[in-house]
Amino acid sequence: MGLVMKQGFRLILVLLGTLLFLGASDTRNEHLITVTDFQSISRQMQDNDLVLMLEFSSDYCPYCIRLEEDYLKPMLRSTQYDDKVLIRRIDLGGYTKVVNFDGQLMSPSKFAAQYDAYLTPTLIFVNHRGEELAEQLVGLGTEGFFSAYIDQHIEQARSKLLKSG
Repeated sequence: MGLVMKQGFRLILVLLGTLLFLGASDTRNEHLITVTDFQSISRQMQDNDLVLMLEFSSDYCPYCIRLEEDYLKPMLRSTQYDDKVLIRRIDLGGYTKVVNFDGQLMSPSKFAAQYDAYLTPTLIFVNHRGEELAEQLVGLGTEGFFSAYIDQHIEQARSKLLKSG
């Protein structure tokens, strides 16, 4: 019985060590933030010359979940995008009112209507005033090439942002 307890204790230590290692190895935040106040992020965008890549999403949309898990969250974990783009989402199925870039309080669906974003997922690329800088990406697209499409749109938006600023 003593041998079984020692082996069990060792197993617990190994599992605990593994969990601590895994937790420490991924220090980048991969939580996709749902934004409700666009004025509050506008200053951050302007001060740092950042494009906002905004996903119009809903919790019941399986394509939104795939977009977030396969593309957006890995982008958040990467340092490659930190100085280029702010990645956020807005929940079109939510009931929380949003403050748009002009300070107006409105429903998420009315905010989406300002961008003709009626389908989920839709990605838009805007400056700190909410002006679109690149064509929207609607749907999940061709999965083998979709990350390249996202990068292309980010670069197009950044180029336009830096030329105008």
